[in-house]
Formats: sequence, structure tokens, C-alpha cells
Amino acid sequence: MKTILSSRRRHYVKRLSLFLITVALIVGIVGCDGSSGCAPLQYDLAISGTEGGEVIISGEGTYADGTVVMLEAVAEECYEFVNWTGADVADPYSPITTVTMDEAKSIIANFALLSYDLTTDSTDGGAVTSPGEDIFTYDCGMVVPLVAAAEDGYYFVYWSGDVDTIANISAPTTSITMMGDYSITANFEL
Repeated sequence: MKTILSSRRRHYVKRLSLFLITVALIVGIVGCDGSSGCAPLQYDLAISGTEGGEVIISGEGTYADGTVVMLEAVAEECYEFVNWTGADVADPYSPITTVTMDEAKSIIANFALLSYDLTTDSTDGGAVTSPGEDIFTYDCGMVVPLVAAAEDGYYFVYWSGDVDTIANISAPTTSITMMGDYSITANFEL
């Protein structure tokens, strides 16, 4: 039995066939999740850090959709980790966190320079003339000049307190390297 289609019917069949093929292609592309043999979606991850640290990751580059990537921010001496900015991470204020790759992402680890307080004082018979006698704030790693001046009849003996980073504790003119909060005293005797 031979079926003859009218030109109108043929046009309808062509349109229906094209529609079904288009639907099948769209469903195939959209429905591709990586489990049925098609290639999974891939996303780029770019990582950077501000001055004062570095980022350790399981590998910067391209990741499959849904991959969880571990990030670790490591601060250099005199710096501290502040936060992650750019793309969303699991915990933006923790130096160790994760990011889930569901789109291309760019993440920045932010670090800040630490600052410390230097408290200076003196015994009777003299004074700390540089930087003075008070509480002073300095950036970590800064070398601060120290000068102790004796009054008439007195002489400088030594610096006491947090003296580990003082260049010479026996010299009235010396320096201290700020690697923490320090309290020091210039000691004088008759």
C-alpha cells in the first residue's frame, strides 16, 4: 500500500520532524550532567592575594561543575589574614575554607600588616627621650630608635622588660625591632 501525502501534509510532517529533532538536541545538551558520557561543564578558578601572604590550593585552573576546592591563606611574618573577597567561599573570614565551582570564579585573599604597641618608661634619674615615655604604635618589623638620657649625677645602667629585640640592652642609644607588643624601662643609678 502506497501512501501519497499531499503537499500540505508533507509540509506539516517536515515541520514536525524539525521540531522533534530540535527538541531532542536541546534536551540532550541541557540534560548533559557528565554522568551519561557527555563532557561535564568546566569552570575557571583564578586565585590571587594582596601583599603579605600566599594562597595554597589544590590546583588553580579549570574544574568540573560541582567540584569543591580547598583554599588556604598563609600570612607572611608581620601580616595577618583578613578575609576572602571576589566570589563566594564557605567561610570568608577563615584562612582555610572551600569554594564550590558552579561558575567561573575569581577569589582574592586579603592580608593586613600587623601593628604593635611599645610602652616606654624610666626609673628615677633619667628619661626615655626617644621616642618619649608613653604608649606608641608601630608597624610590625619597624626598627624604633631608643635614647635614654640620664639626669646630672645619674648614669644609664640597662634596658629592662621585653628586651629580646633590643639591639644592645646596655647602651643608652640603641633600637628595638617591633615584633610584638613590648613594655620597656630605662634604668638609671646614682
